[in-house]
Amino acid sequence: MDSSYESLWQLAEHFIKQGLGYCIMRDDHFASACNSMFVGGGYADIDIVTADDYQQQGLATLVINDLFS
Repeated sequence: MDSSYESLWQLAEHFIKQGLGYCIMRDDHFASACNSMFVGGGYADIDIVTADDYQQQGLATLVINDLFS
């Protein structure tokens, strides 16, 4: 949804190997996403982002629940 993961993970392969995330797509666009910004020591710092057009629809709740279910 934004370029922040590139500055944190540098390569998609790093994120795939070490990170975690889940997204909800609508019409081939990211509607809401939850992903790890940092992972280490048994903890994950997560970020949840919902695109403006999809806010106030409960998608952030769905995306976090799906990530950890």
